[in-house]
Amino acid sequence: MNRKPMGIFQIIGIIALIFLALFALSACQSNEFFDEEATIVKIEVIEDQTEEPVATITDQVFISSLTEELESARTSSTANLDMVNPDYKLLFLNKTDKVVREMSYYIEEKTFGVIGRYHYDGELIAVVTELPIE
Repeated sequence: MNRKPMGIFQIIGIIALIFLALFALSACQSNEFFDEEATIVKIEVIEDQTEEPVATITDQVFISSLTEELESARTSSTANLDMVNPDYKLLFLNKTDKVVREMSYYIEEKTFGVIGRYHYDGELIAVVTELPIE
C-alpha cells in the first residue's frame, strides 16, 4: 500500500478544524458556580469591611438573570494581582437559607483581563450587572 503524503492544503484544513473545535468548546464555557439542584431565592449583600448587612435581594427575575450571566461569563485570573478589597460580600442562599455560593462584588467595574464587578476564588468574572441596591 502506497500512501501519498498529505498535501499542504490538507494539513491546513486539519489545523483549521482543530481551531474551530477549540473555539466552539470555549464559547460553551460554564463556570458551575451554582449546583443545578440549588435554586437561589435571595442574595444577602454584606459590607465587606464591617460585615454589616446592606440589603437582601429577593427579585427572582433579577436573581435568575444574574446567576445565568455568572454561569456563562468569561473569567480572568487575579491570583497574582494586588487588588483592593471588595465593597460587598454576596451570599447566594437557597430555599432553606443555606449559603450556596459566596462571592465578592465591586461597586466600580474592574478591568483585569476582563471587565467585571464580581470576584470569586481568584477570578474576576466578566459580568458588570449592577446590584439593585442604594
